[in-house]
Amino acid sequence: MVAIKQGLEYCSGALEVIATLIVACSRVRVMLKSKSAAEVVEALKFITQAVNFSLRGSIQLYFKAADLIFHADKAIVTESKNAFKNIFLMHGDGMLPAKEIADNLMEVLGQC
Repeated sequence: MVAIKQGLEYCSGALEVIATLIVACSRVRVMLKSKSAAEVVEALKFITQAVNFSLRGSIQLYFKAADLIFHADKAIVTESKNAFKNIFLMHGDGMLPAKEIADNLMEVLGQC
């Protein structure tokens, strides 16, 4: 009985996290269009984490924001470059294997 209760609490918690992430993704879309560089930078950081956790729809959100690499604000450009590097080239502190990087770059080219 205790195990069932713990399982239900775990599932309930997971559903709360999913609901929070869904709300967060819609807010991130708004933040990407903000006039505040700090909000745009935070949105890019969130997207990077969402992609790395394979959150559904996050890679599409990244590709919609990819043109920020040409933004006039240096902080936004820097974070755009960091996002690209951390999504397509790195895993943690190390580089991805060459084949995985090549596959990732082919995915990027497919979006062009």
